[in-house]
Amino acid sequence: MEQNKNLIVPFAKQAGLTSFASMSAVKKALSTKKVGHTGTLDLFADGLLVLLTGHLTRLADIISAEKKTYEAWMEFGTETDTLDPEGEPVLKAPLPSYKNLTEAIPSFLGKILQRPPEFSAIKINGKRASDRIRSGEKIEIAEREIEIYKLNLKRIITDGGLEFTERNFLNINTDTKIKYAHISVECSKGTYIRSLVRDIAKKAHSCAYVSALRRTAVGNFKLEDAAGFSLLGDFSESPHEACYKPDYARPADKTVFYKPKEIELSEIAAKAITFSPKTAEKLRLLQIFLNRSYLNDFYNGKKMKFNWFLNADEVLENIKHLSLGNKKICVFCDNLWIGIIGINKNYLKYETVIKN
Repeated sequence: MEQNKNLIVPFAKQAGLTSFASMSAVKKALSTKKVGHTGTLDLFADGLLVLLTGHLTRLADIISAEKKTYEAWMEFGTETDTLDPEGEPVLKAPLPSYKNLTEAIPSFLGKILQRPPEFSAIKINGKRASDRIRSGEKIEIAEREIEIYKLNLKRIITDGGLEFTERNFLNINTDTKIKYAHISVECSKGTYIRSLVRDIAKKAHSCAYVSALRRTAVGNFKLEDAAGFSLLGDFSESPHEACYKPDYARPADKTVFYKPKEIELSEIAAKAITFSPKTAEKLRLLQIFLNRSYLNDFYNGKKMKFNWFLNADEVLENIKHLSLGNKKICVFCDNLWIGIIGINKNYLKYETVIKN
């Protein structure tokens, strides 16, 4: 039996590995050439990548629009040009007080305007902003609306090295100066945690950069279920002590070194998820079920009719109530995924047909 090439692969990227390298590992493990991502991670970051193989790459835009959850360590007193540990320091400021930090955080909840980092993959006239910056250009990136659903302070380390968690925040003097803060963020697509950290620090009358970043969820996909999760260290440790960046060092030449651990290819294959009605439901995708007697007609691309499908009325009702318009709908036949169609008013059109 031919190996299923249409899979969802939750993958735990390690710091120091590019997202592209992660996709290469999946290609090798699953013997497939077609792998797509639903949102990359910066080189210094680790955490969840949701990778898609085969025809499932057509669903990348849908999954990438899901809410995402991150954990980050903020390092106060310095801001780098990239807003991460690989950049050059460009700003110094006094450390924030505990009072100023805790008063600043709630103001970022809800829908806000955010200016993405200059060092980002955002394209300006067809060229990445980061490439324009490196070539010496001066650029200005417009603010965009994002939404922060949850923003919590989990742990702090004071200027004197004392560590406090959520359980004992009440014991902190409000004037205490904060050197590191560990936050968790649930946010919309398009949110830059580097920018959020920059702006929180500014609101708290300081400056900061992201010294460590981990993505812990994409929609209903969780990091702990991903291939390679056991290779990541304990993120709750302070950035300069954590083991999630093996042999992390910042010598005189300011180069950041990482030594990622090798993942077993068999683990990637074991964690791959077959696309089923249950998986589609997890992704909140509309599903329509084809009557088997019309399977050959579907495969041959004949003009579709609503009576081919067992639950057409239900799908149409969902579209009407949700105002989804021209929505991608996953087609199953006897629980086997066979394609994607679009419905626009009373017109059915083929998007993808998969002959298993």
